[in-house]
Amino acid sequence: MKKLYVPILFFVGILVTGCASMDRKVKLEQRAEDYARALREGDELLLLNFVHPSQLIPFSRNSRQMKSLNFSNSEVRKIFPDADGKSAVVFMELEYFSNDGSQLISNLRQFRWTYDEKAKAWLLSESTPLGKMN
Repeated sequence: MKKLYVPILFFVGILVTGCASMDRKVKLEQRAEDYARALREGDELLLLNFVHPSQLIPFSRNSRQMKSLNFSNSEVRKIFPDADGKSAVVFMELEYFSNDGSQLISNLRQFRWTYDEKAKAWLLSESTPLGKMN
């Protein structure tokens, strides 16, 4: 009878780990969508809520450029979490133009996210609100 408990406990452990991983993935998808919405709205203060504390100062400094941009679209395209659910790369399509309206820019950008165990939340690990060129 004792031999039966070991496989059952192992299976339950796998299920719990898998559910936690899926929960993190769902949270990441929601956070990325919320970040994309904040970009579209141009809300600099709201964007800061997504940023990892280690990146707050450079992110804040680099977000000054946002005042001269108007976003017509920001959309999550692909999310690639790592196997242990602690970090991820999110690709977003951004479409924006400057206040003078002279040029429409559309490109795919890459954003690094990390899961903060203490905050139980996904945080952006970038120093700029526009991520990196892909």
